[in-house]
This record gives sequence, C-alpha cells and structure tokens, in this order.
Amino acid sequence: TFDSRNSPIFPTNGFYGSLALKAAVPPAKLRWYKAEIKADYYHPITSWLTGGLSGRYGFINGYGGLSVPFFNNFYMGGPTTLPGYQTYSLGPQVGGYPVGGTRELLFNA
Repeated sequence: TFDSRNSPIFPTNGFYGSLALKAAVPPAKLRWYKAEIKADYYHPITSWLTGGLSGRYGFINGYGGLSVPFFNNFYMGGPTTLPGYQTYSLGPQVGGYPVGGTRELLFNA
C-alpha cells in the first residue's frame, strides 16, 4: 500500500495505491488464489472542487482441479463500485441471483 493523500476520508490531493494477494491453500478444502490492484488519484481543480480518478483490476482462479466458490467472486454495482446501480446488479446471474465473476475491471472519474 502507498498513500500520499492529504486526508484518508475526504482527500483533495494525492495518490492511493494497493496490491492485495490472497490464497486458500491446503489443508483447506477450497483452493484458490486472488489478486487485486487498486489506484486512486485526487487533484484540486479549484479551491472548492476536486477531481478524482479511480481504477481497479482483479482476478481469482481455482487450482488443483477445484473451482472458485461464488462467495469469493467479484461483484459490481452499488455505492462502493458503481453508484446509481443496485448492489451486485451488474455481472453474471443464475436464476436472477448474482453469482459474481472471476475478473473485475472498474474505472471511475
């Protein structure tokens, strides 16, 4: 993680970046690995307006002949990913229920 923002709650200037690597390994019954990279950039446009760019990419894969359980997948839609869309409303669904995906790519401005 790298953080040069001037405020973690309401930043007006700076950069935040993180890389997360996770894995479920034996003796766990589930076997998967997951990587996610995130970046946010903030820059003041005027004394009362800040511009921001945000991006995120991630993937998850199973190994050892096992698939990824749906609850570890990526989900899109809602206030933390795409405001204006219902929570988890974007992406694969089975029987009308979201099951998430094994990849995510998101850009916000």
